[in-house]
Amino acid sequence: MNTLEYKNCKVEFRDCIEGMKELDDKSIDLCLTDPPYGRGFKVHRGVNASEDVNKDRLPYDDRCLVEGWFEEARRVSKLLIFSPGNNNLGYYAKKEPFKDFLIHLKRNGHGSTYLTFQNRIEHYLIYGDYWNWDFTHKPFSQNIIDICIESGFLRTHKFLHPSPKTLKLWKYIIQSLNPTSVLDPFMGSGTTLEACIQLGIPCIGYELMEEYRVDMEKRIERSKYYKRPETLEKWFDVSESI
Repeated sequence: MNTLEYKNCKVEFRDCIEGMKELDDKSIDLCLTDPPYGRGFKVHRGVNASEDVNKDRLPYDDRCLVEGWFEEARRVSKLLIFSPGNNNLGYYAKKEPFKDFLIHLKRNGHGSTYLTFQNRIEHYLIYGDYWNWDFTHKPFSQNIIDICIESGFLRTHKFLHPSPKTLKLWKYIIQSLNPTSVLDPFMGSGTTLEACIQLGIPCIGYELMEEYRVDMEKRIERSKYYKRPETLEKWFDVSESI
């Protein structure tokens, strides 16, 4: 089994179900992830939707959903936070009613139509009783998180992964909860890895696509030179957005 390790963080390039089955019940404080609900899509930018564009898409019920990951993540983690994709909210709510939610408002998303406006709103479902943790403050000041994303010409970091998560958002969620351990079953470009390295929190993750190792190595390399911001202004520096 191929792995990538740096300090107290580790990524295993294999199926997440197999990996999580080796973890004990409730052995992880926080599972934070973004399941590949867009798997099977072929994105054609600047092309109208047509039969040619849609012919290779998977059926709706098979589009996302890596069977069994949710149940395993609930078993091994005390708290689960993930983005289901707007179309899959009902699917997961039927599996198990969520306890709370967050909304990431991507203010600098593109376009002003109803569809593009919906794409600016990213839901995160929360499973687990995080309000029973020993917090010195309320975990999240509000349910709506307003953090800009890098896109287009604003993007300063290039990754092989087509849709890397926003580092600032991931760090905000993790810092708000201050867990002792983090799990990401779908590591992707390694946003969770980078956030945990910079925050000094142990993490473990899984990823089937070993091609994304180059993205993770890039994140590890820049984390070596990371220094925690000394002022609020530096914290919101756009160069840290992704």
